[in-house]
Amino acid sequence: SLAIGASATWFGLNCYARVSSVRIYDRVLTDAEINEEVGIAPGVALGSPAQSSPVQDWVHVATLTSYTPTIVSETEIETCGDCKLSDDAINALDFDLLRFEPFTPSDTRPITYFDFSNKIFDGTALVEPCSTPWTLSETDALAGIFGGEETETCCGFPVCNFGRGHCGGKVKSAYGWGNGGACLNPNDRPVVGLSGAQYGSGVRIYVWSLPATTPPTASPTSSPTTLSPTTSPTSSPVTSAVAIGCFMEGDVGGPGTNLVPVNNNPVETCRAHCQDQGKPYMSFSCAGQGAGQYCGCHTESDFSSETERPSYECRGECTHSSSASCSGRSDDGSRVDTNCPGWWDGSANVSVFEGYSLGASWRTMIYPVEILTESPTMSPTSSPT
Repeated sequence: SLAIGASATWFGLNCYARVSSVRIYDRVLTDAEINEEVGIAPGVALGSPAQSSPVQDWVHVATLTSYTPTIVSETEIETCGDCKLSDDAINALDFDLLRFEPFTPSDTRPITYFDFSNKIFDGTALVEPCSTPWTLSETDALAGIFGGEETETCCGFPVCNFGRGHCGGKVKSAYGWGNGGACLNPNDRPVVGLSGAQYGSGVRIYVWSLPATTPPTASPTSSPTTLSPTTSPTSSPVTSAVAIGCFMEGDVGGPGTNLVPVNNNPVETCRAHCQDQGKPYMSFSCAGQGAGQYCGCHTESDFSSETERPSYECRGECTHSSSASCSGRSDDGSRVDTNCPGWWDGSANVSVFEGYSLGASWRTMIYPVEILTESPTMSPTSSPT
């Protein structure tokens, strides 16, 4: 006899099994004899689908655009814009790797992979700076190779839950930054950049875990394929404008040019204006003042090192002020900035047009000129094979 692992075929019926010995017969074996040879339990029909073990995949657990996301179930997570599973539900997934993905990833707002093999997910916990191992490589992360924290120098202050770094005037890729020594306050939504405190338009969080449900798969007819760490989330059609962020007007070069919207469309008017200037980013400031709408045109260097303000400030939900603070914020999301009262669309003053925030007093909201084709409901759609 010969000890081997093999895929054995009898008369067109494929069985995948580990064969402990091989015997040569001069006759056709019965099904029972074949079952006994390959260890198939009695009563299981030859050729029946084998039960395969579920494989790990990226499981979507949060889409965050504010510090107060809605807590939802696993069945709702793909259809909401600012939501997450509860911390207990996330920890129940028994994961050891987390993927932190900004809505618009770039070199200055990278996708980061954090090692959770020795920690739990806790949005309220202040943790030591540079204490969570991380890497920018998915391949390394899936292989358990980290080390980014070993060369990080921005390690002066704690972060919330996890993060790359926090030092004077700078937060790097973190769930929150513990403003005032506590988490879960207005400044503790996720920071996606590497300089200042860049919130961007939001972040998605995935964990490497077994899916909630795994459909049965057919018995393999060839040797099993090797797990490949090449799966990445794919995007669904655009459902809303994807912002770079809200900034103090003076930090990003001023309000821009006061334009009269063509065809009563301030967004397309500004987009065309910045395309003519060859600039990749456009901005909106002080809606409702002057001719109708201020439009600025930018390169990434105009804002990449600047600290962002909460997006509601660019919707005029705070009283007008030139200081980097919010006072008198409305309770219902209405505009209270009377200095820049909102763009007049012909029937009312509006703060948002077709998903684009139009800015407020001393506040500028920046967007890519290019119309992005992603939305806050993006989720992984393929599995490693």
